[in-house]
Amino acid sequence: MHSRIRIGCAAALLALVSFGQAAQAQFTAYNDCVFDPGLVGADNDPGNGTLVHYIGANVTTFGIGNKMADGSSANGGTQYGTNAGEATSGLLVDQGSGIATGVTAALTQNGAVATVNWQPKVAAGPDGDPPPPGESQWTGGYDAAVGTDANTEFAGTADATGTIFYGSLGWWVDLTLSGLDPNKVYTFTTTAIRAKANTDPPETYTDRETLYTLSGADGFTASPSVGVAVVGPTQQFVTGNNFAAGLVAQWSDIDPGADGTVVIRAESAGTAAEPQKAYAFDVFKLEEAVVCGNGIVDPGEACDDGAGNGTTACGCDLTCQFPAAGTDCSDADVCNGDETCDGAGTCQAGTPLVCDDGVSCTIDSCDPILGCQVTPDDTICDDGVACNGAETCDPINDCQAGTPVNCDDGVTCTFDQCSEPTGTCINTPLDPLCNDGLTCNGQEFCDPILDCQAGTPIDCSDGVSCTDDLCAEPAGSCSNPPNDANCDDGAFCTGVETCDAINDCQPGTPVDCNDGVSCTNDSCNEGTDSCDNIPDDVICDDGLTCTGAETCDPINDCQAGTPVDCDDAIACTVDSCNEPAGDCTNTTVDTKCADGDSCTADSCDGVLGCANDPIIGCTPVATTNGWGQAALVLMVMGAGAVVLLMQRRRTV
Repeated sequence: MHSRIRIGCAAALLALVSFGQAAQAQFTAYNDCVFDPGLVGADNDPGNGTLVHYIGANVTTFGIGNKMADGSSANGGTQYGTNAGEATSGLLVDQGSGIATGVTAALTQNGAVATVNWQPKVAAGPDGDPPPPGESQWTGGYDAAVGTDANTEFAGTADATGTIFYGSLGWWVDLTLSGLDPNKVYTFTTTAIRAKANTDPPETYTDRETLYTLSGADGFTASPSVGVAVVGPTQQFVTGNNFAAGLVAQWSDIDPGADGTVVIRAESAGTAAEPQKAYAFDVFKLEEAVVCGNGIVDPGEACDDGAGNGTTACGCDLTCQFPAAGTDCSDADVCNGDETCDGAGTCQAGTPLVCDDGVSCTIDSCDPILGCQVTPDDTICDDGVACNGAETCDPINDCQAGTPVNCDDGVTCTFDQCSEPTGTCINTPLDPLCNDGLTCNGQEFCDPILDCQAGTPIDCSDGVSCTDDLCAEPAGSCSNPPNDANCDDGAFCTGVETCDAINDCQPGTPVDCNDGVSCTNDSCNEGTDSCDNIPDDVICDDGLTCTGAETCDPINDCQAGTPVDCDDAIACTVDSCNEPAGDCTNTTVDTKCADGDSCTADSCDGVLGCANDPIIGCTPVATTNGWGQAALVLMVMGAGAVVLLMQRRRTV
């Protein structure tokens, strides 16, 4: 909750407390500095319903200042303390029991300047007007917001309503606490809250800060709320707007010194625009603590050995209590068990450890720090046999068999064995392990590194390449039968080769492909293993064109071609074929047109054939047999006409 700063040079007793020992309260006293007994008791703010102006049981009400004459207090215009039920000083009372504490609280102020003002509430609004609906009527403060330090320390017991506020520049208020026990330490807590800023903006008053200074103490620890500035014995925070923050000034471990008196002064920090404006004490609390370590067993303490507190495991501790029963008071030797406190200052012996783990091969012992120690000892498990491996001790499963010596050399034909007592391996070669039961392939043997090695086969070669050189089992005798297949050259046309047991391979008889036909080309085909007899027309060619193209018949041999046909179908032409071109000639012959008529002119046309045109003025010659006229003509025409005459006669 609070920050803590240790200041001062107190006695050794106080120093022990300041370093964090729990200090129980002998008493707790509260004072409400601004409670007006002349007003009605607890009330609710009509503006927001906040509970105000209440006071807890056994809470004193010492205050100081000029009571405002604006209706905010009873007997306004008088100094607080001059009316019945009012006081500026008196004995503080233990709030829990109602018994006087013997400590006097006295409030004083700087008399050289105008007095401070004392105001429990303000009934009027701004400038004396009635407050608007819903606006707070309590401008003199509220309890701080829930969850803040000020609320935790005071709410429900001492009401923060009301305030002692500034007088003229230079004002201060001193709270003197006297009658404090020099052998005790105390905690003092106070706060001031001007709540108008939280209920009636814009009057925020965030620049109004108060200085609280502790003096007269031989030692103390500053432990205010986080956010409070601390410089030496002085603590500073905003009191003009402290509702939401709820800060408190606090000193703990206060050593009052031999005179039993301390003073807490409240004054303006001068931070406001009007530097006198700040607020003094609204409420304060004083707690007297039980001091552990003074050698006296105070109420609530089970023991107090003074400087001896906390020096033994089971003796009185730094809180003046015996450690609880069962608290460890070990002598740092775990072997004799766990020593524990009995709760009355005595350390009881523990039960010694039993370190037998029930494992036959371990050496069991106890270490004062580590406790039971189990050390496996392989020698306990040794059976004295080297070849079965080194036995080991498992700290959980006892003796474990070793791994036998592996003498396997990876060679199949050696006999592998381990020799005692050294555990060395012997690998003996055994030839019989390599014997395959055959004679012809020779005698196998065992190589201790390379394993079984083949023997030298029996040589049955007779020097003839085409014989099968065979070795017969089990005698290992040789035979050399001829094998024609060994001579086969793979060629069909060369014939079938044969093997001669003495003369080796003999050639075969080549295939005869002659088919007896003169015009075929005869050959042997290796691709088809057969004869090819291919007809060749060229062989039959007689060199003449007019006789036609001769052909080769694979069975009937050469065949005549078809002659060139030169017949033009004209009876009077002589048709012939010309070599070597093979073209035709058709020669006209007029005599072939003679009709036996002496009075016609006979002629041959190569296209139209014979023509027998009458001769004008010609008188035919009468003949008895048809030749008379011809004979006459021949006589007249001469021998040149004989052929023509004969031709015409043929056509008659």
